[in-house]
Amino acid sequence: MKYTAQFYDINEKLYTLEIGSGEVQNITLSATPFITELETSDSHLYKPCKYSSATIGMITDDYKFDLYSSTAQQNKVVLSSASGIVWVGYVTPNLYSQGYENELEEIEVEAIDALSTLQYYKYTTIGGKKDIVSFTQIINHLLSKCNAYSSFYISDNTQLNATSDFCLPSKMYISEQNFFDEDDEPMTMQEVLEEVCKYLNVTAVADGDKVYFLDYDAIKNGINTYYKFTIGSTASTKVTLQQSKEIEASDYVENGGQLSLDNVYNKVTVKDSLYSFDSIIPSIWDENYLTNYGGSWSYVQEVNEDGKGGMHKCFFKYLKNSNYKCYYYNKATLAQVSAPSTINYATTQNYVGATICKAFFDKVTDFNKKYNNINFTDYVLLHVHNTYDGKLRPLFELEVNDNNVSFIGGSTYLIIKGNFLFMDREGEMYIMQGYSNKNDDFNPDNLYIDCKLKYGSMYWNGSRWTSTDSTFKLYFDNQGQSDHCINRVFPVKNNIDWKMGIDGEGYAIPMPNTNEVITGKPTFTLYHPHKVDNSYRCDAVFLSDFDIQAKVQNFQKEEEKDSDTEYSNIINEDFVNEMDSEDFAICTWDNKECNYSAVCYSADSTSFTYLDNVYNKATKQMYRLEEHLIYRLVTQYSTPSAILNLNLQNKFKVYATMTDNHLPNKTFIVDSITTDYRLCKQEIRLIEKK
Repeated sequence: MKYTAQFYDINEKLYTLEIGSGEVQNITLSATPFITELETSDSHLYKPCKYSSATIGMITDDYKFDLYSSTAQQNKVVLSSASGIVWVGYVTPNLYSQGYENELEEIEVEAIDALSTLQYYKYTTIGGKKDIVSFTQIINHLLSKCNAYSSFYISDNTQLNATSDFCLPSKMYISEQNFFDEDDEPMTMQEVLEEVCKYLNVTAVADGDKVYFLDYDAIKNGINTYYKFTIGSTASTKVTLQQSKEIEASDYVENGGQLSLDNVYNKVTVKDSLYSFDSIIPSIWDENYLTNYGGSWSYVQEVNEDGKGGMHKCFFKYLKNSNYKCYYYNKATLAQVSAPSTINYATTQNYVGATICKAFFDKVTDFNKKYNNINFTDYVLLHVHNTYDGKLRPLFELEVNDNNVSFIGGSTYLIIKGNFLFMDREGEMYIMQGYSNKNDDFNPDNLYIDCKLKYGSMYWNGSRWTSTDSTFKLYFDNQGQSDHCINRVFPVKNNIDWKMGIDGEGYAIPMPNTNEVITGKPTFTLYHPHKVDNSYRCDAVFLSDFDIQAKVQNFQKEEEKDSDTEYSNIINEDFVNEMDSEDFAICTWDNKECNYSAVCYSADSTSFTYLDNVYNKATKQMYRLEEHLIYRLVTQYSTPSAILNLNLQNKFKVYATMTDNHLPNKTFIVDSITTDYRLCKQEIRLIEKK
């Protein structure tokens, strides 16, 4: 049902109200038909978003049960006039309640602006999977979800430098992974919008069917140019939005004005809450992506083997990970075949390929031995049956990597870790316990497996990054042994030196040492193992503890390495009245650790660099955006600011500046407004802008 009504204000301006959709039914409004309230800033002026609510008064002789809203956007509310949409939102999701006493009942319907409904929606990726996206893409995506707005406006106050003149947020990029936690649970869309606004130092306010991203320092200093975007479009046009007014007697509609002073703070802190990561590949053993070929997670295949290594009881869970592809080949011809629908011990005996498994091996004297507990070890089993012919055949490959789209900079190393164990028994796809190592006089220089590592559009070729499709040799550490390599665990050969400024062991690959960062998702391929020269045949390789990590070169003190970055300003250390700290989930790169929170700049969406200092036209300062916020807060709150609460005519915009001749040399900006549309009255809260 669509409920409609019209009313005039005291100046004979006509308003039309619509609630819901469908068949039209006229309703009768009360003496106070429509009031909206734009919320005030809380702890400080630079609140990232300000939301509004509406109260609709109506008279009814029946029961409007269909006004009950079970979802955030079930019943749309639109107030319009001849000049267009005045306010748009939705009936608040709540229980229905009204009087049950008189023939005619006056009821109040509560509504929230469309921007507020974002609190009820989880963030969804823009293109269907996580990617590197621009700030204006994010804003467009979020506002589209409101299903209410036609356009949005972003202040042009923040620029790349003092001479640039373009929409910087359109060229600022971040990974969408930043909006999902370690369990892949997303933020709400409202949380994402607020974090974007917080980093940009702007306040989002909806007015009519438009959303304004206001920069109060710019408004105070007469910088009134904005980039206008139509919802759903990436193109922008530059416009001017300005309203300056000296308050006069004719602006008042009633008495009751109040003057007060705002709070004063002399310590301000901004903290970057970095969403850091170590591994750049999805865990092979993340149970969210694993399925057991046996049908249920608890299924275990029990195998009794009595080969040359003696009697062994073997327990397997054969698994599939949706992020990884295991290749399979005909054992006789090495022609690639489709992955078998079921994987079990016989599969590993009869095919060349790779299989993910959890396994436990025990050398026994009696196959009837019982076990109270089985301690599985995680493996990727490469069952190759001595078939290497010199060709590079992929066996195990990272296929889907939606959770690790990120930026990787030039001071970062990728570190490959893992342990490899070679076995030489045809058809025996398990690790023999107590099996004596053979003296084979192998050549340690040939202890490797061929691999491919691609990051974005770049390939590692063993010595440098190149745009040409390349592979490299991943060497294992013979640990001083040169007499045998069968049934021995070899770790990836370590090349990390303390001079690199990174901790740990493994094969460290330096990222390109340039100002640019590599973007995108890493992929990794493990190829068919070969027979190590002067050794015995190679039938199986068991890979364990495999990972590829990213470490930033860091020579800081140990206690400072993993701490979040804090920016602060203390005006008077003798007396500190500290403002609540501001936590940023979107951050400036601080060269500490790899993270999804860092922002990059790209002029062409192809070449990226970490965003650092940017220019504020109002203050003429070059700082990081976290530092700009501190500068704004210190300027605003180091001395008292005047606050005016006035009852004025309904004609002032959210981006207005005002002066009062009784308070000379003070400029005020709009903080909050309560509007009574029938009385054409604004209860307006003005804050002196320093």
